[in-house]
Amino acid sequence: MHSRDLDRFSTLFWGPWNEFDRLQSQLGQVFDGFAGSNRTRPPINVWTKEDAVMIRAQLPGFDPESLDISVHGRTLTLGGQRKPHPDADGVRYHRQERATGDFLRTVALPYDVENEQVSARFENGILEISLPRSQAQRPRRIEILNA
Repeated sequence: MHSRDLDRFSTLFWGPWNEFDRLQSQLGQVFDGFAGSNRTRPPINVWTKEDAVMIRAQLPGFDPESLDISVHGRTLTLGGQRKPHPDADGVRYHRQERATGDFLRTVALPYDVENEQVSARFENGILEISLPRSQAQRPRRIEILNA
């Protein structure tokens, strides 16, 4: 399969999912102000490379020890907790946009990954997860042998 064909397939396959994710994000913003909403839900970017799925999450104020990352099949689950600032007891906020509490995100992966090779880095409040594509599902060029 040529690069051009892969790009076209990717657009046809991922286009509706990207639109769904965009709409879900907008709905989340609309309902953020209502009770019971989960405003600690971090924004994420997901993209694919030829050999891996990459996920980057913005997690300022999170302790990396409070994060839980797991992969089961084609689903990545990312959870964590942002604790209130220690000085929060007895204070009256005039404005509080930065939420505290638990969050849980699940991401559908486009293909199987090598679970044992998944890696994560946390630097300056940014979590980056690399999920290597399973060898069995990587595209393989087939050589034509002369008879």
